[in-house]
Amino acid sequence: MNKDTLNRQRAVRYGSDGEAIMLTNLDKVYEEIEVWKDLKHPNIPRLYEVIDDDDCAKMYMVMELADMG
Repeated sequence: MNKDTLNRQRAVRYGSDGEAIMLTNLDKVYEEIEVWKDLKHPNIPRLYEVIDDDDCAKMYMVMELADMG
């Protein structure tokens, strides 16, 4: 994934104190990765590792191979 295109401000989330927090698509991706790492289900491919390369603004995801999918 190219982090430069995901790093644009897209949404607003309101905190517990009512303050507006600007979110980017990259923030949403990081949240989804945290959830995906904890999922263990036979029909969902496992996410083993995320390599976040700051030198070239890329993110690599190491996932389970789905042979018949």
